[in-house]
Amino acid sequence: MRYLLPLIAALFPIAAGAQVIYPLNLGDPRAQYDNFSINSTITNAERGWRFTCNQPGVEVTHLACFVNNGETSQKQVSLWDYNTQAQLASETMPLGPGWQVVDLQTPVALTQGSDYIISVYTPSQYFFQSTGGTPWQPNDVVTYQDMKYANGASGPTFPTSTLTNIQYGVVDFGYRITTATLNAYNPYGNYRHLDASATDEEIGWFEIQNGSSANTATLTDITLTASGSVADNSAFTDVAIYQDANGNGYYDSADTAVGNFAGWTSDNGSQVVSVPAALQTFATAETRRFFVVVQLNGSASAAQNFSFSISDITVGGGQLKAGAPTRAQFGFDIQTSELLFRDYAPTPASYTNAYQGPGGNGVLIADVEAFATGAAATLSSMTFRASGTMTDNTAFSALELYEDTNANGTFDAGTDTLATASAGTAFDADNGSYTATLTNTAISAGSSVRYFLRAKLAGTANIGETLYCWLDSVTATGTNVSGVATPWRYVFDITNNNAPTITAGGPFSIAPGNSLTAAAVATVSDVEDAAGTLTVTALTVPTGITVSNITNTGGNVTADIAVAAGATIGSNTVVLQVADSGSATSTANLTIDVNTPPTISPVAVTVAPAAAPTNQTIANVSDADEAAGNLTVTVTSAPTGINITNIVNTSGVVTADVEATAAAALGANSVTLQVDDSNGGSATATLTVQVGTSTGGGGGGGGGGGCVAGQTTSLPLTLLAALGLLLLAMTVVPRLKSRS
Repeated sequence: MRYLLPLIAALFPIAAGAQVIYPLNLGDPRAQYDNFSINSTITNAERGWRFTCNQPGVEVTHLACFVNNGETSQKQVSLWDYNTQAQLASETMPLGPGWQVVDLQTPVALTQGSDYIISVYTPSQYFFQSTGGTPWQPNDVVTYQDMKYANGASGPTFPTSTLTNIQYGVVDFGYRITTATLNAYNPYGNYRHLDASATDEEIGWFEIQNGSSANTATLTDITLTASGSVADNSAFTDVAIYQDANGNGYYDSADTAVGNFAGWTSDNGSQVVSVPAALQTFATAETRRFFVVVQLNGSASAAQNFSFSISDITVGGGQLKAGAPTRAQFGFDIQTSELLFRDYAPTPASYTNAYQGPGGNGVLIADVEAFATGAAATLSSMTFRASGTMTDNTAFSALELYEDTNANGTFDAGTDTLATASAGTAFDADNGSYTATLTNTAISAGSSVRYFLRAKLAGTANIGETLYCWLDSVTATGTNVSGVATPWRYVFDITNNNAPTITAGGPFSIAPGNSLTAAAVATVSDVEDAAGTLTVTALTVPTGITVSNITNTGGNVTADIAVAAGATIGSNTVVLQVADSGSATSTANLTIDVNTPPTISPVAVTVAPAAAPTNQTIANVSDADEAAGNLTVTVTSAPTGINITNIVNTSGVVTADVEATAAAALGANSVTLQVDDSNGGSATATLTVQVGTSTGGGGGGGGGGGCVAGQTTSLPLTLLAALGLLLLAMTVVPRLKSRS
């Protein structure tokens, strides 16, 4: 674990250990640091570099070195006091490949103005480079001085010899600034190759960290200083700073705008960006990542370049700051046409040695995107390389390169198509390569294609073995190529068994004395076993609750749940456990709310149309588990024109202001009321709101029936009957007289 945590911190600087700064940024030296290459002829040597500490409160927390692929002997990194030659810290590095980082159990405090040496004892091969004065050499919190070495060493040895304009060995350290309230950190970057009219392009990032674990800090201004051959006062339409709002380490649409400006006022000038008040306060020990995003106006010329630095930050009164000015970060250069490759790192994982991937579609081991800028390109083939302790030419049964057919950035089985005529089988050798010859080779100008390399395991790898993978080379025509080789990516290791997963269903609300049959209590899955073969049990069950007849059908788990009369009222937790064939287990909490639902009895009300609201009793409520006055009554639906407001529950008697506007329908209107208790129980009922009355007005002194606004105007049935008899008499009597 001591080795694992720093590695995770190095791979995911936002998620873990973001306050630790590495002068060399833990980059691949072959891609970033002026063509480092391998020397395997020198043995038993000490190689490193001398530096000066420029800030107070710098504390070394990690030691690191870059280990070559195939290295068989462990290296040992040491931190030395240059003046006294005392060894201040020393750690043995894990075998590689790539950057290996070890955290110090006791951090080492550096003195401002003093010189130190960071070096590595290497029994065998090491990386070197043969050009001098390169931008990778740090010159901010610490300043690179010269290369130090010693030959013929039998172990860690203070390096007394000096070389200038040349650097052997790749060794680094991690530090934090304990006295700084806010510390600016700008990493060494790679040029982005942009079109002169590029828009919404992130050209680099920086971090600002609150080094205090006890106090908040305030950031009010950030000063960006431009450099390079691009005319900074005329090439830009917009320069903006965004805060990484979702913490994923990448610029995207979810990020928060801090501020922007329309280019610098002078070439190689400085521009102050004021931080909005809502973003100024940093919590204790908080680190924020910021992105510089630009829009170019088309005036820059091919091969011109741009870099930027954080030349200053402004902090709150009495607070400290450090790290500014930072080194200049490479931003971009202007390329008229280019096929640019961008790498998206797969999330490191663990698999069994015969795993075929979700749905038998393999596991993701490389994820790259090709962008054609300025001109169309033809991409004929892509060569991926493997490394690590796994035997790469026998560990796999299939290698499949897919094209992101629907361009959603995610592999979709059945939708994304093979980018090759047929799948590959394995890498051509241990630590070898796999070349995918593409069937769809054309990439139009201004577009991109994303590729997913997926692998199926053959069952031969051993537990603990690892895989690294990257895009090593491509065959392309019609344009320049950049971004290849992509960085090494740690992909996965081999485990004997992955634990199954379980997600609880519910929650369920059940009254005492009641039960549920075949309730959907959980879903389960597993990397190695079919979901339907997993075993689910109720590990812990509260008193008064029983969970029985647990059935797993294809990963969907049902059970019968019964609640006895004496069960505890309120939220109860049942712990469900899933186990696979290898005895690995996982648990999930199923919530059962034991509760007798409340009752509600509506009281019909009558209101006049278009009249002022009247306060009336609309319902009576009760609950077996709690006081009636604690229940909440709401209106969930009401017809147009019916308004019920100011609902008050007084010991179960519910009153409200009831109103019928001119838009309300005359007659009976149905309103749905809902009552809720504090344990999640609820009930609904229909309240009748009568708008106007339903009976006719009374007649006076035997006269005609009266009529009141809003009442029916039809004649009463008895009056109609009397009129009928009268008409009959008037017709029949005259006839009888005429006959007589």
